[in-house]
Amino acid sequence: MKNRLLVIFTALSFLQIHCNNKPKMVPEWVTMNPGRVLQGTAVKIIDGDTFDLLLTDKTTRRIRLYGIDCPERQQPYYQTAKDFLGKKLQSATIRVAIQDQDVYGRTVGIVWADNYNVNEALLQAGLTWHYKRYDRNPRWEQLEREARHQQTGLWADAHPIAPWTFKHSR
Repeated sequence: MKNRLLVIFTALSFLQIHCNNKPKMVPEWVTMNPGRVLQGTAVKIIDGDTFDLLLTDKTTRRIRLYGIDCPERQQPYYQTAKDFLGKKLQSATIRVAIQDQDVYGRTVGIVWADNYNVNEALLQAGLTWHYKRYDRNPRWEQLEREARHQQTGLWADAHPIAPWTFKHSR
């Protein structure tokens, strides 16, 4: 009986550790590298992958989430992605690991809200595309693949159109 319980406990522990698809916690390098990390609170949600961050020095910075691209204003799931981002960022302590600055002057980064990776949460919810043109993260590629397979969020549509294709078709 003890052996059977040990096997069950071990199997459940393995599943909890290896099959938990929650977005990853803030990695140590983010907390140890303050020069490349912004911290503050969200004050305005622009769309599903862009928001304004109020920093501790009371300045505001426009943030674009790195490695993903959410639907544009006239596309299906635009509002859903925007609302999802707003809920994730609401009342949260936000950290942004700076990756780049784009041509519009926005800070591009990986965003954590209360220690959860928001970029990954949007991918898991099926509300964004993994922007492989700028990012080759295999975990993010897998998260998008799983959302597609499960027909989660925008992947429930028969023919979702990527934002970069939609912009060029207008």
